[in-house]
Amino acid sequence: MGLGDIRYEHVITATEEFRRLGRDTFLRTYGFGRAMSYELVLDGRRYDSKAIAGVAHGYATGDFWKARDFSGGAATVARCLRELGFVVETEEPSSNRAALLARLRNLKVSRGPGNPAPSRH
Repeated sequence: MGLGDIRYEHVITATEEFRRLGRDTFLRTYGFGRAMSYELVLDGRRYDSKAIAGVAHGYATGDFWKARDFSGGAATVARCLRELGFVVETEEPSSNRAALLARLRNLKVSRGPGNPAPSRH
């Protein structure tokens, strides 16, 4: 059994449960973390694609996959969901860049005694 067992209606059922439980409870219940790259976009809402696929697999087969049970990414989960007619997007690179720059600006740097320049380690 694989992702090919998933049908459109299984994904819809998984997204409905995601909305009903809320993101954090849904992810915790099924043993997933937040999506690192790929999100399913449906009706203006974003869903963690791998978690949705794992739960949809459970609705299709009775075997609810956890994150460790299969690999996510462009060649697996994203492709499967797209083949079913769903939109899967990657997180905006500019938002990643902005978050990284904000973290770097808030970094605390070590300075040597009597030296205003940051240490080089």
